[in-house]
Amino acid sequence: MAPTIPAMDTHVIQAPRESQSRHKYATIFRELRLQSLRDDPEAFTERFDAVVTRPIDYWYNFIEQHNGLIHIAFGVSKSDASKLANITSIARNDFIMKHGRPIGMAVNTGPVPSDQFLSLPGSQIPLNRPDDQEQRFHAGMLFHVADMRGPQRGLLFEHLVLDRDQWLLDSLRSTATNPPPLARFRGNVKPGRRQKDLLLFYTRAGWYIAGTQTWRSNLLAEGGQAAIQAAEVRGDNMDEVSIVVEKIFTVPQLEWQISKNKAILSKRGARL
Repeated sequence: MAPTIPAMDTHVIQAPRESQSRHKYATIFRELRLQSLRDDPEAFTERFDAVVTRPIDYWYNFIEQHNGLIHIAFGVSKSDASKLANITSIARNDFIMKHGRPIGMAVNTGPVPSDQFLSLPGSQIPLNRPDDQEQRFHAGMLFHVADMRGPQRGLLFEHLVLDRDQWLLDSLRSTATNPPPLARFRGNVKPGRRQKDLLLFYTRAGWYIAGTQTWRSNLLAEGGQAAIQAAEVRGDNMDEVSIVVEKIFTVPQLEWQISKNKAILSKRGARL
């Protein structure tokens, strides 16, 4: 029987802007990334033995230069969570990073130009629109620690989704277009033992299967020939085929979804 996890409050922290906090965040991000490659190597293209040698500056620079959203979920004990009431801003995040347990993370990229949109030659989903009417995003790393199961895992994902949706809504609202643009999210589901489960998870959450794509074409879109050459040196399987999933978001949909998820989390007491 799996051990019982003590009740915790869940707090999601986006990559901080302050240099000192960002170094702490980069260390935690690195450890979660390495844990994901140890626990579920089939789900990711990168290999543990290649990633573990990267210096901490690599992770700091990745966070600093990333175009999009990096967020980590922390589980904070009830006794420590009660101390957050009178702490705000930077000190609050530092307290959570110091006393909380990292339990999951996600990385999303965008908006990205159409020629870098995973190079899929035309989505099978309708509503493809010009650049001024549609923002495009990549769904990247998604990971939770192994002992987050069942309702606990579901609650963790709801926190990450709520944070992502607010980020998306802010991005769409920041444009000068009227009506606001759509958001088109796209991600790859790699082959392996978890592919069927992941596809079921995505389709139940309203994602569509848009097509397939090789790892070579993915790299070409995101990093050009240099990325392909580096992957070939690593020994990546360049012809590996992933299933591409997509989801369309509108401003009214995001507003409704955020309101609904806030109500759900409030009702559950945001407890793990």
